Amino acid sequence: MSLIEAEDRKQAGTLTIEDERLSFWLDKVMTRIETGKLSPHCLERQNPVKAANILMMLEERISELKIHSALGCNSNTTRRLRVDFSDTIQERRKEFSRRFAVVSEMATDLMMKKMGMLDGDDEMLANTPLKDLALVAAIATDKGGMLDGMPTVTIEHRKGSSIEDALKLRDAARQRLTQTQVIEAEILP
Repeated sequence: MSLIEAEDRKQAGTLTIEDERLSFWLDKVMTRIETGKLSPHCLERQNPVKAANILMMLEERISELKIHSALGCNSNTTRRLRVDFSDTIQERRKEFSRRFAVVSEMATDLMMKKMGMLDGDDEMLANTPLKDLALVAAIATDKGGMLDGMPTVTIEHRKGSSIEDALKLRDAARQRLTQTQVIEAEILP
């Protein structure tokens, strides 16, 4: 998308979510260009749309290798953009985090409403697979414990056989299998 197309779509109100994000970063890049503190050879001046795409990918925490292969830029440019726009990138990530928290709360409310419907309707409850209820219960238990500060993983240290002991047992078994035994037998008529 060119700068003119982005501005036209913004004015017309036909921007998609991706277009809005690109438009946001284009605005930031253009503001930076207007300050006049950039070298004439930097990416922002040479290709503002590419710089905006890099910033959008950095905001999404996409690795530098993927950014380089997708957009054909070098690591110095990516790192410089990450540093120069670090405050804005962090603010955008916080905003997305807040949005997802709202979505999570709405989904939890809807789930509770649906569970209330199941509680009042035995036929609907009978048609709900047990694995679905078990999955909801498991996730809710895990997330509830996590929010309460409880550990989500337990590591046990047990006394018992070591790997060395197991290797010794394996070697002894192999040795028993390879030993040949001679049995004397007498053939009877």
